Amino acid sequence: MDNEIMVSIVCIAYNHEPYIRDCLEGFVNQKTNFKYEVIIHDDASTDKTADIIREYEKKYPDIIKPIYQKENQYSQGVKFGKKYIYPKLRGKYVAWCEGDDYWCDDTKLQQQVDALEAHPNAAICTHIVQSVTENNEPVDEFFPSIPIPEVIESKDYTALLLNENSYHFQTSCYLMRISMMREVIAREVEFLELAPVGDWPLQLFLSTKGDLCFINKLMSCYRRNVVGSWSSRIKRDQSVKINYRRRMIEALESFNRYTEGEFSDLVKKEILFHEFHLHLLEGNSNALLEKQYRDLYKAKLSHVERMYYFLDAKAPFVIKLYNEYAKNHKQKTKSAN
Repeated sequence: MDNEIMVSIVCIAYNHEPYIRDCLEGFVNQKTNFKYEVIIHDDASTDKTADIIREYEKKYPDIIKPIYQKENQYSQGVKFGKKYIYPKLRGKYVAWCEGDDYWCDDTKLQQQVDALEAHPNAAICTHIVQSVTENNEPVDEFFPSIPIPEVIESKDYTALLLNENSYHFQTSCYLMRISMMREVIAREVEFLELAPVGDWPLQLFLSTKGDLCFINKLMSCYRRNVVGSWSSRIKRDQSVKINYRRRMIEALESFNRYTEGEFSDLVKKEILFHEFHLHLLEGNSNALLEKQYRDLYKAKLSHVERMYYFLDAKAPFVIKLYNEYAKNHKQKTKSAN
């Protein structure tokens, strides 16, 4: 029966051959007093990811429930979560982990379920996540980056999220009530549709529905800079960076309407943050000097950077001469070598 499953784990995989075993091992090694399932979606990987998933499917048929695509759905713009994954979820709770990330604590699910069972007003439970390299070497980067209380009430949770992502939680730590997920599926929540990413806006939505439970323990790992991942793509592609900032601004404006301006001051501050970085990306030096960005200008830029943008706005000919000099110097150095 469906109610025998306590947790449905959502895993999205694509060309994760070097990492998928770590991910799957983290799932099948969970020690729980309840049943759980893994709905893993392979988006037509061109490497051996699907073969490895089939290996685990055969070994753990009661746990591993794969969806194998013959054609890549992401490239076709298909919302495969809503179309293929979410209708299959049978648990009371849903957990998340991308195919290149992994869980490093075999009691993770049990601890999170116990926390949500004990706090019926909570919409989500999270914990500490650490970044690792492609080779599983730990990086001194944790999510969240600073300590937080074990329980945060709904409105305070929203306020934390609207704080330049200082309290960011990485997706592999999520455990949420399936009823909340079904509400997301059933409703076309505009700010969720507009956002360029899914995890942070989903948390914003959940924060309007209930409290946050937090377990102050490292229980999963986020793999940094995997080839083809969102984080690596946004770092190298200027157009992706610009699109990200614009869509975040649109999503925040939509969230402000969704909450009828309840968090208007915080939303406006967050929008300023994204506008500032958009001006940086687009080289709008004059805009960077505007009064509303003064604090960000001082906090986010080095002394040299501030001088550069000031001169670019007030004396652009100086920057033009500098760029020409730098270009010629680079060419001469290259020729000399």
